[in-house]
Amino acid sequence: MTLARPAARDVSYRSMMLDHGFQSLIDALNALRTTPTTSSCQGDGSQATFYELLARFDQGPDVLVRIDPHCAPAIDNRSVQAADANSVMQLLGQLLPPR
Repeated sequence: MTLARPAARDVSYRSMMLDHGFQSLIDALNALRTTPTTSSCQGDGSQATFYELLARFDQGPDVLVRIDPHCAPAIDNRSVQAADANSVMQLLGQLLPPR
């Protein structure tokens, strides 16, 4: 999901930057079964709560990943998408402070 490249240098969410401890999140994103993006979202009718993570690499372009558990597909990086965000949402809950 974040593309097969050397390890990410850091991951940011809003104004918060993680410079360590996020490899499990990158691994979970990369383990997802993906399909080419359709750049669409079918909402489930609940209030939209989503995350946009920016993974920066020493080589190659940054990768923006949008995670919206109330959307189908739930995860999209403008190149590929994944349907199930459960494993990623659990890790986000551990890594990010309460909103």
